[in-house]
Amino acid sequence: MNEKEHNAALTQWNYRMLKLTLNRVPIFREFKREYPVAANDILCGKYDEKIRTWNQFLVERGEKLQKRRPWTKERIAKKFYKVKESLGKTPSLKEFRRKAPQALEAIKNGLYSPSVIQYSEFLEDLKEKGRVYWNADKIEESFYALKERLKRTPTSSEFKDVYRGAHSAINNKKYAPSISTWNEFLNHLGEEIKPTPNSIGLLEALLEEDIP
Repeated sequence: MNEKEHNAALTQWNYRMLKLTLNRVPIFREFKREYPVAANDILCGKYDEKIRTWNQFLVERGEKLQKRRPWTKERIAKKFYKVKESLGKTPSLKEFRRKAPQALEAIKNGLYSPSVIQYSEFLEDLKEKGRVYWNADKIEESFYALKERLKRTPTSSEFKDVYRGAHSAINNKKYAPSISTWNEFLNHLGEEIKPTPNSIGLLEALLEEDIP
């Protein structure tokens, strides 16, 4: 038995031992945590040059692949509360990204709700009050997200309708000490300031159409 065959046999042995320990087919994250070298060998083709994914490895082992559960609104919320319980507090964006990256990605893809595509919006929808801190980066992120949805620069009232907390932060000089009005904010971002007639109700129409 050469070195490659020896390493492949060791990877198979590690897999069997972990499966016995868990009493089920392990997911890749679990295998990687216990056997990082073997996991890397699989992904790099060192185990078998024809096998470069965990699913391919499982098929080669004769395992039946389980279908991935879709991310629904209920599942995302359940995952959030599980993370919240484990931390003993409402998770920050950084904490939620670390603990539940797939759930966060589902939120950004509009799977929780087409009108909720940011973590701050998600927290507000769950009534997690007092946990959303509007700093300059988050305010700008919200502004550009709404601009993308509207396909134009939003008005002050439109921004306030969707991001009341961010709008209030601008007025209270929390975005920048020298900025306290919508026009000052737009000017700071280099946005063109102009009236937008016939914009009344446009945002509501867009939201009713479930534009992601």
